[in-house]
Amino acid sequence: MRFFIKFYSMHLIVLTILYYLSNNSLLYCQQDSVYFSIPTNLTGKKGDTLTVPLYIDKRNGTVGSFDVTINFKNSLLTYLSYTNGPIVPPTWMVDVNGNNSSGRVTIGTFAQPPFFSLGSFGVAIFLKFKINQTAVNNDTSRLTLYGLAATDSLANIRFVKGFNGLFTVIDPPVIFSIPTTLSGSIKDTILIPLNINPNNGTVGSFDATFVFKKTLLTYIDYSKGPTMPEPWMIDVNGNNSIGKVTIGAFAQSPYYSLIGSGTAVYLKFLVNQNALNGDTTNLVLSGLAATDTIANIRNTQGNNGLFTVKIIPASPQLITPQNNSNCQPNTILFKWNKISEALMYRLQVATDSVFSGLNIIFNDSTLVDTLKFKWYKPMVGSMEFYNINTFEFTFVG
Repeated sequence: MRFFIKFYSMHLIVLTILYYLSNNSLLYCQQDSVYFSIPTNLTGKKGDTLTVPLYIDKRNGTVGSFDVTINFKNSLLTYLSYTNGPIVPPTWMVDVNGNNSSGRVTIGTFAQPPFFSLGSFGVAIFLKFKINQTAVNNDTSRLTLYGLAATDSLANIRFVKGFNGLFTVIDPPVIFSIPTTLSGSIKDTILIPLNINPNNGTVGSFDATFVFKKTLLTYIDYSKGPTMPEPWMIDVNGNNSIGKVTIGAFAQSPYYSLIGSGTAVYLKFLVNQNALNGDTTNLVLSGLAATDTIANIRNTQGNNGLFTVKIIPASPQLITPQNNSNCQPNTILFKWNKISEALMYRLQVATDSVFSGLNIIFNDSTLVDTLKFKWYKPMVGSMEFYNINTFEFTFVG
């Protein structure tokens, strides 16, 4: 019996404590914590201006004031200024102080009459930073929130919670590229340019491997392009047995960067004799690497090229009528020699030697391997010119 009474009394005490807490903490049960947060996916390159948003979610309540301190890595970032975000009412007082020597920004804000609350979830403050020129690719800075405090619009203290941010230095890649419109005929010597775009940075060295179809092309030699300064050293090795060219280049003192965007190296190739018209080879870039002029590694990106064999047929030779012929019959027989590579022939007849549009009186590009064509000459006593492929001949009728 005593045990039962003791237990019952303790139960009453617990109920009394719970009742007291529920009545005196009613405000906190109704209002969740105020959430402060900074994104974790902030990126930028050295020299850029970085905007860091401070988000506030007032949750199920009001916010009439808040304080926050943000720590950052001052070797990467330099604080510049701030602007109010869209959820801060225009009547609010905002005080922001940046201390770059300690890598810290403190923010204090509060409502003035008529004591409007912050708006719903959104950006309260935009902080602007300069990304230092000494920043290195993939360096990071945690944007740490501490000293958080908030009150509602009646000056009651609210619980707070912070979610830290992260900034990462992203170096825009050095872009290596080869044109996709390269072409040449059998036994031609062609120059293939390796173009490099430093992409708002410096390039003090680079490496690249260039793969090609050895049945179509044979590597011969190389030459420097206009963007490569004279003090640079360059080493190019071609291996025609496997269809590969490796390039290594670097600056020597005084360590000049590549000069802007353009061709760094020209590679000279011979189009092989057994190549067929329409054959293609991808010009594939691999093993790309680059550093800036102080030896920091840079990101790289490669855009492959394409070469196409285009055999240009020889021009057909006149058989009849002969040049400057006096053709009496109205029906004229055009004859020319066969060109083995030609698929079609085009025959034009005009009243002037420059074949201007209005003076062309006959134009047919669908003549397929006929080697001859009869044309009815409409006017006797006039002069016409005819053009078969790229050769022009005149006759007098």
